[in-house]
Amino acid sequence: MVSKGNIAQHFKGFENGNIVVFRNGNLHCEKPFVKGNFYLNLPLAGHYSFSGFGFETTKLTDLIKSNLVINLPSPERVRKFEINDISFDNESNSPARIYTTKGIIKLNEKFRNFSNEMKLFVLLHECGHFYYSTEWKCDAYAAYHFIHTYNCNPTQAFESLAGVLRPLKADGTPHTENEQRINRIYNLLKK
Repeated sequence: MVSKGNIAQHFKGFENGNIVVFRNGNLHCEKPFVKGNFYLNLPLAGHYSFSGFGFETTKLTDLIKSNLVINLPSPERVRKFEINDISFDNESNSPARIYTTKGIIKLNEKFRNFSNEMKLFVLLHECGHFYYSTEWKCDAYAAYHFIHTYNCNPTQAFESLAGVLRPLKADGTPHTENEQRINRIYNLLKK
């Protein structure tokens, strides 16, 4: 399907499953669905294709704007919002990190394998560090802009963060901070 953007593609799921969406040949998003009707906002223009089992496309409508209200916490700091450079390195296991005083974002090579939506969410999270030092507050900032500025779905915001955060540390023990962040974003988006 070729889209000029700002549309919602509706689907009917015949069973529980996963849908994989490609935009211009690149992974756009992956989304689990439950049996029944569901939709995905496609705010960007491009050629979309859908793969997976147990669903069919049904109709197109105008973009569906979320009525979810996300109240951002008060800023913990305010730095000049300026991105001067985005580059790749492998100095950290984190998919991205930002140096807000210099306006530099460093991406790990694994960032390249993320879906477009995961990349957007991660970059928005890093931008949140211009206002917050606390990770979950940056997650909220990213979710707010992901949904209200870029018109993506709340479920896509949740899947983007949950897809990035590892549930286990390198030593195999539970990563409780990541679990808490996933729970916080779930509670923020389930309203």
